[in-house]
Amino acid sequence: MSTYMDYNLSRTKNRLDESQKRLSSGLRINSAKDDASGLMIANQLMAQMRGLSVQTRNASDAISVAQVAEGGMKTSQDMLLRMRDLALQSANGALGPQQRQALDAEFQSLQTEMKRQQDTVAFGSQKLNQAAAYQGLFDDPAKAQAFVAGQNAAMSQIGGIHVASGGAAQQAIGRIDSALEQVSMQRAQLGAAQNALEHRISHQEQTRVNVAEGQSRIRDLDYAMESTQQAKQQIMLRTGAAMKVQANSQTLFLAKTLFKV
Repeated sequence: MSTYMDYNLSRTKNRLDESQKRLSSGLRINSAKDDASGLMIANQLMAQMRGLSVQTRNASDAISVAQVAEGGMKTSQDMLLRMRDLALQSANGALGPQQRQALDAEFQSLQTEMKRQQDTVAFGSQKLNQAAAYQGLFDDPAKAQAFVAGQNAAMSQIGGIHVASGGAAQQAIGRIDSALEQVSMQRAQLGAAQNALEHRISHQEQTRVNVAEGQSRIRDLDYAMESTQQAKQQIMLRTGAAMKVQANSQTLFLAKTLFKV
């Protein structure tokens, strides 16, 4: 009798300990023995959530790259527009050589600054005149290569031009217009890529929320149900302990009675 009661008390205590562990952690599954298949599925969902988080961060970084690149292109576009103004002024037949030389000095400094900017603008340590910087922005590496080639094409349009003479200024206007068109096309590409990434991030975040809810249903604890189970185990433990004390008292009484006899 005593051995049987000890066994049941031990089982009740173990169940109470498990219940307290679940209530403390907030998890229905704390180890494989609680629910092996449930734990496996929950871990798979956790891995999926972590993967989605990494993908979202990568997409956010790619958007940041696009924003930095577009900021540089906006500056280049502004400089090209100023260079066009200078070329139009120099093309005016009423200007003399000295006036054109003054215009050309500013024109050449803008050319130099555009080249410097293209070579130095970066996102972190990654220079934005390299295709590797745009791998996260364009799914196809060939598109990243083509984008950088477009940057170089815009610069090549204004390479070697000047406005020191009326004829040269006329030629420069056409070249600058081509460069402006190229920069505008590239800014449009960046805008389209950013919009696509923002939609991707939105989808990934919604998917991550859905996966998290699924994982929660599998692994998280029902506090009301578990609290009821804990109260039940506590009652059983107290009742069992009381019954054991009573049984021991009866056994002792019988032993004393028999001994007297």
